[in-house]
Amino acid sequence: AERADRVFHLAGTADVEAHRDPWMMAKDIGAAHLVLSCCARFGKPVVLASSAYAITRNTHYGVMKGAIEDLCSVYRAQGARASVARLFNVYGPGQEKAITYRRAVVLNIVRRFSQGDYSVGSRYAKRDFIYSDDAAMALRQVMEKTSKGAAGLYEVGSGVLTDIWDLAQLIARVMGLHDKLQDAS
Repeated sequence: AERADRVFHLAGTADVEAHRDPWMMAKDIGAAHLVLSCCARFGKPVVLASSAYAITRNTHYGVMKGAIEDLCSVYRAQGARASVARLFNVYGPGQEKAITYRRAVVLNIVRRFSQGDYSVGSRYAKRDFIYSDDAAMALRQVMEKTSKGAAGLYEVGSGVLTDIWDLAQLIARVMGLHDKLQDAS
């Protein structure tokens, strides 16, 4: 941290399910503490990635991300230039290969449709999706604000809520399965 101008802490255990293990949670919280501590010591601005799961904290992963957000606010109260970027449903190229996204909404729908299952979980649920390039630009903006002294909690999403059913219909059209989805509904 001493030689860095600014620090993005995007690291963590990639497998959301691994956070059922208290050791994994403690490891990720400890890593965030170490990053925050070094950045505070050398006066460097830092942005930590979080997740929409931290809002409700109703999963182990959400509890862990929420604890990191709380830790960041403790450092901020002590004068550190530390921000949290709470990311919402980031999607983009290559995500189907990442273990983190095996439960992602878009990929689940594509997987189901590819297997001939045209059911859609909660048809009326709404989600905010943000493309990976847009998320990266938003992270830069959060860092600029943090560097200028406006550290805080920033929610990084598109700002647009999409119905899961509308999303499923779009995916079905792209996959040439729109008729099958209509038949299943």
